[in-house]
Amino acid sequence: MNYRLPLSQFRHQVATHANEPWLHQPIDRVFHTLTWGEVDEQARRIAAGLKAQGFERGDRIALLSKNCSQWFIADVAIVM
Repeated sequence: MNYRLPLSQFRHQVATHANEPWLHQPIDRVFHTLTWGEVDEQARRIAAGLKAQGFERGDRIALLSKNCSQWFIADVAIVM
């Protein structure tokens, strides 16, 4: 089963819930919360960086990371 959030659904959530909390990441035993809008902003910056590096639609990117909110943000950026 594929649990990936489709980009169109992600964009809808950002448009309708931009200021609502979405991801919670523990750092030094304290949970830090990111809103839909914050995740979108970070993902867009990463996506722009990937494009500036010469990546194009259809290219393959490997993402190796521990299970964390940054992994999910990078995944969204790669899909963008």
